[in-house]
Amino acid sequence: MCTVILLRDVLPGMPVVLAANRDEFLHRPSAGPGMLDAGLGIVGGRDLQAGGTWLAVSASGFFVALTNQRDHGPASDALASRGQVVLEVARAGVRGGPTAARAWLQAAEPGGTRPYNLLFGNRSEVHLARVQDRLTLSVVGPGVHVLPNGALNSDAFPKVARIQQQLAGVPRSWPSMQAALWAVLADDQVPAEFPDDPGSPFPPDVQAALHAVWVRLPMYGTRSSSLVAMPDRGAIHYAFIDGPPSGTPTDQSHLLALSHAATGTGKR
Repeated sequence: MCTVILLRDVLPGMPVVLAANRDEFLHRPSAGPGMLDAGLGIVGGRDLQAGGTWLAVSASGFFVALTNQRDHGPASDALASRGQVVLEVARAGVRGGPTAARAWLQAAEPGGTRPYNLLFGNRSEVHLARVQDRLTLSVVGPGVHVLPNGALNSDAFPKVARIQQQLAGVPRSWPSMQAALWAVLADDQVPAEFPDDPGSPFPPDVQAALHAVWVRLPMYGTRSSSLVAMPDRGAIHYAFIDGPPSGTPTDQSHLLALSHAATGTGKR
C-alpha cells in the first residue's frame, strides 16, 4: 500500500478514519477482503504471492496499515514479507492492544524485511512505526495525516500537501468526508514538480507518475482502495474497491460483524 490517509479525532463521534490506496505490480496475485484470522476476528485483503496483507482490521477495533518505504536495493528471498508483519502486529494488537503491538515490533529484527512504515492502533491511540536499519516508534496525534512511501506528512511527496488541502474545506460530517475521501483516492493528477530521486532506476516521467494518489502505469499502479471508519459506538464501516479507485465501493462491513459474533470481541 502506498498511500494511507488517517483522520484522527477529526470527525465528531468518529475517532479513526482510514482511507488507503494499494499500489503494486499488476501481475502480482491478491485477494480482496476476507478472514485473515478467524479466531481473533481479523479481516483484510491478502497478498497471494508472499502472504500477509497491506491493511488488517479487527472486529475489536484494532487496525494496522502498511506503506513500503522507497528502497532501490535488490529483492531477496531471505527477507520476510512485510505483509506478514502487518498480520502479526494485528494479532498482537488484538490480544494486548497497542502496547503489545509495540512490543512485538521491538522484539522483531529490523533487518529481517525491506524498509516499511506501519500505522496501527485503535479508537483510543494511534502509533507509527518506521523500520529501516532500526525501529522508530512514535504516537500520532489528532489531525489529517498522510503516510506515503516515506515519513508521515512528508513534504518530499507532493500528494501529501495536495490531499491535506483537498480535505481541509470538507464539512466535518461522515457523509461529506466519505465522499471526499473516495474522490481523493481517485485523484490521478501527476505533479508537474517532484523531488529528485537520484537512486531511482526509473525515468522522470515514471517517477512523476508514482507521485500521483492514483498511480496509473502499464505494469504497476493502484490495485485497490479501502475505507475504514471506527465510530465511538456502533459497527465499524469497511468498504473496498477491487480495481481502480474510480470504481464502485463494495461494503465489507459484514465481515467484521461476522467476526464480532464469532469471537465475542468488543471495543478495545
